[in-house]
Amino acid sequence: MSNADYQPSPIVIVAPRQTVHWIIAGALSAIAVALLLRPDSAVLGSAMAQNALAGSRGLHAFTGQLDKDKYGLFMMDVDAGTVWVYEYFPLKRRLKLVCARTFTYDRYLQNYNNDDPTPEQVEALVERERMAASRRGSAVPPVSAAPATPPQANAARAPAAPAGGLDAPPLDVDPDALPEDIIAIDEPAPASVETAKDRRKNPKGARR
Repeated sequence: MSNADYQPSPIVIVAPRQTVHWIIAGALSAIAVALLLRPDSAVLGSAMAQNALAGSRGLHAFTGQLDKDKYGLFMMDVDAGTVWVYEYFPLKRRLKLVCARTFTYDRYLQNYNNDDPTPEQVEALVERERMAASRRGSAVPPVSAAPATPPQANAARAPAAPAGGLDAPPLDVDPDALPEDIIAIDEPAPASVETAKDRRKNPKGARR
């Protein structure tokens, strides 16, 4: 066979079926929808949450440790005022009633089997502290904020300086208009002038 007579045959590629992928996608979608519609899902958890234990009524159950290797179930009936405890045995898978009692009258007790300090001792301590604080407050007089006296008022209360003081201004008086006796009394002659007159009158006595 020559190359001129050779004709290549066409190659047909059959694509694989997509049925398996569609089945997997559908299954995943169904699982997602089922998780969203579950009653105990996280989306609905806040709407179906129970009330808090404190201040609620009815029956309450909670687990706890009774001893080193013992665990139990604690139950409380708030309406009946009763509490009881079951001990759990894991090997036998059984619960055993350990104790039960009512607390109806327990809540009316105020002081029973208390260690120091008792409520009476605490009351005495508080009263002692209050008395000490009141004594400290009465020992220190309260500080009154008296208004400061203005300097004008102080100047008004100050006594007036005498007219003839050292700091008084000189008087404008004409000595010629005053009598001679007043001038002699107010202005005595200096001692040096009198001594010169005595020397002129009695020169011998001055020499002595």
